[in-house]
Order: sequence, then structure tokens, then C-alpha cells
Amino acid sequence: MIRWFEYIDGLTGISAPMQAKIFQTLVTVFFVSLLIFLIRRIIWRQTEDVRVRYTSYKITTYILYFLGILILGRIWISGTHAIVTYLGLVSAGVAIALQDTIGNIAGWIFIW
Repeated sequence: MIRWFEYIDGLTGISAPMQAKIFQTLVTVFFVSLLIFLIRRIIWRQTEDVRVRYTSYKITTYILYFLGILILGRIWISGTHAIVTYLGLVSAGVAIALQDTIGNIAGWIFIW
């Protein structure tokens, strides 16, 4: 694998660490796309209702794209531990502060 990185470095001038990041990015995009395809296929076979299919497709797509973006951020941005910790604490604080409001919105959606 190191020879491959050296060969590409000689051809393009892209360093080995950058090539590793690009490779990890391509693998991540491939697996997220494959997972979306497989889950959609399972949903298609298990469900007859068009509305349920559409909602399931959207939820699956949003969740997997979000996870893919998190993984890509972890690959490309160094020091993500502090950012992730900060975002986790902020989201927990917002959830606690808006607990009643979120409950009211969830109740309204349930009634609607």
C-alpha cells in the first residue's frame, strides 16, 4: 500500500496522508450509498403503502447522510473531539431548556 501511495505522490504530488484521507472519503461515500440502497430495497419489499415508503426513505436518507457527514468531518477535521463534546453539551442543554416546548410540539403532531 505504501508503494501505491508513493507512486501516486510521484504522479500527482498529493502526499500520502492526503491520499489516505481521500481513500477513506471514497470508502465512506461508497458504504453510505450502499447502505441507503440496501435499506430502501428492504423497505420496498416490506411495505406496500406509498406514504410509509416515502417517509421511510426520507428518514433513512437524512439519518445516513448525517452520519456520513459526521464520519467525513472526523476524517478531514483534526481535533473533532472538542467540537463533538461541545455540540453534545449544547444539544443536551437545549433539550433540557426546551423540554416543555418540545413536548408540546410532539403532542400537537400526535393530535394532528
